[in-house]
Amino acid sequence: RGASSLLDERYLTDGRLRLSFFDESLPVGTAGCIREAVCNRTEGLLMVFPASIVCPPEIDVLIKAHHDGQSDLTVMLNPYCRDNMDASEASGIYVCNPDVLKHIPKAGYFDIKEGLIPKILHAGRTVYAATLPYHAGNFRNRQEYLYALSGYFENVPKLNANLKPLKNSVSRDVWVAENVMIDPEARINGSVVIMDGAAVSRGAVVLGPTVLGKNVTINSNSVVINSVLWDDAQVGSNCKIRECVVDYHGVVRDNAIVEDKSVSFKP
Repeated sequence: RGASSLLDERYLTDGRLRLSFFDESLPVGTAGCIREAVCNRTEGLLMVFPASIVCPPEIDVLIKAHHDGQSDLTVMLNPYCRDNMDASEASGIYVCNPDVLKHIPKAGYFDIKEGLIPKILHAGRTVYAATLPYHAGNFRNRQEYLYALSGYFENVPKLNANLKPLKNSVSRDVWVAENVMIDPEARINGSVVIMDGAAVSRGAVVLGPTVLGKNVTINSNSVVINSVLWDDAQVGSNCKIRECVVDYHGVVRDNAIVEDKSVSFKP
């Protein structure tokens, strides 16, 4: 089965949004994706988002920026980058008028930055750069993923409605689902999100920014710092996890020290 059919089954909408997926036999590039997605429709603005994004901006912010620039294509920039707080960086988000389609070849690979933008400029049209109000949280690797989540906690005021502040916590930035189990002698300091069915045992320490997914278990006297543990991950006793991503069903054995790594499933 193709990846598109699996995605179609995984992501269900409530009728306000129609999703369709397609399989690429060969890479078509970001502008090629526009061509494939539009399917000859020529009305309305076209918006491009990267798949790896944590904190997408509001749609009306993008539309206003594009209208203010009065250009054929608007490149959305993040307000800062990790290494230089005064410099903007590409967010991977673009807003286009539908007539940019005529500058995209009918088939083959075609990129926005190296292909479409030069074509538009060569045709005498305009490209505008606008800055987002906060970092979009786009990422390409584990380090950028953790950084993006940290930015999400800082910039998004409202989390999932099913999450509530942890009572008796020294931090106001600890959010938990209703059916989590946290030992009174565990220490949790935000920003931390703990999802349904997770358990944090006696003597464990969790320091944010950290996310514990559904049914994650942190056993006694283990320390988790600035990490993301996806659903059903298990951390043994007396472990130290720092700046890591632990995969679905991932297992960290007792007494392990894991820093700056990705941990995959281990039976």
